[in-house]
Amino acid sequence: MRILITLIILLFTAPAFSEEEEDFQLLMFSLKSCFYCIQFHNDVEPIYKTFKVAERLPLVVIEAGNEPDWFVDAIERGTIQPITRTPTFIIYNTKKDFEMDRLVGYSGLEWFIANLEFWLANYKSYYPTEPDPN
Repeated sequence: MRILITLIILLFTAPAFSEEEEDFQLLMFSLKSCFYCIQFHNDVEPIYKTFKVAERLPLVVIEAGNEPDWFVDAIERGTIQPITRTPTFIIYNTKKDFEMDRLVGYSGLEWFIANLEFWLANYKSYYPTEPDPN
């Protein structure tokens, strides 16, 4: 009986131990003069860490036009696409060094969190888990 219980426990816990956890960041590109960026900073940024999505997608705010060198290098390598509008939120795989998805714009707290929750629940089915070699 002990062996059976042990096998059942291993069967149900094995995926948790064998599946490699991805490391993500939520990169927000913002401009001080952007109305929607200001709304996001007022509505979401102060309370973002209280949402479950923040555990998997820690927020990193970057001022557009003042991107860090690693970001410029990633654009040159093609692992991140250029920023054309603000706010832009990039879901960035830090382990594999590439952009997995992005949200452009901001339509309120509920919309924002719901989009992130949907993405986390579905990214393995709908989104590439490896950089595009092209």
